[in-house]
Amino acid sequence: MKQHIAVSAIGTDRTGIVHDLTRVISECGGNISESRMASLAGQFAGIVHFEVPEQNAEALANALNGLATSGLHVAIAIGDSSAGLG
Repeated sequence: MKQHIAVSAIGTDRTGIVHDLTRVISECGGNISESRMASLAGQFAGIVHFEVPEQNAEALANALNGLATSGLHVAIAIGDSSAGLG
């Protein structure tokens, strides 16, 4: 079963920040459905919606939270699979 997750991330804009975020998602078997990313006042701001195998959700959350060491602050919201997408 797949778990739907939405992540918002913000940090000082730098080369490789999108790669770091998407690498973590990919390594945990995540599949990005949609995203919005921008650079605002020297800050990276992004929102990413993806699916991940349910058994990988906790490891993914830990890995995303680990990005704080590189200055990327992440908020994670677990989707309600019964609510549908939209």
